[in-house]
Amino acid sequence: MGTKVLWFGKEEEVALLKDKYSEFAKAFLLQAYVAQITEQGIFVYGEGDQMLFEKIAEDCPMFNSAKYQVEHCKESEHIVVQASAGTGKTTVMIDRIMFLLHMHPELWLSKIFMITFTNDAGHNNFQRWKYFYQSTVYRTLIMIV
Repeated sequence: MGTKVLWFGKEEEVALLKDKYSEFAKAFLLQAYVAQITEQGIFVYGEGDQMLFEKIAEDCPMFNSAKYQVEHCKESEHIVVQASAGTGKTTVMIDRIMFLLHMHPELWLSKIFMITFTNDAGHNNFQRWKYFYQSTVYRTLIMIV
């Protein structure tokens, strides 16, 4: 059980966090990025100061703002994710499902569809889904310090 935390800060802070909370970093529940941002703020569930979000996306190339936006878009939107192999599509879709389940506990998994084009990809999706579902109750908190 845990909270997914995205941290943007100085190099020393990022190193300390990743070292101290390495298990969370390995499970992608802690994602810490070096950013030269002087503004401070917090995003919770994809909501917050849009100008600050854009500044983070601009100043921190390691942070994939497009993935974050897919993960947190409105639940009524249908999403198509097209990208090359190994770019994180499965992770994005698993994070999206976990976010939807957290925000809408009445949502049934049988109402969510993920389409893959090979049996191997389908098996990979299932294994990742099983791992993430068993290891976390999904919430996202972005902190800029």
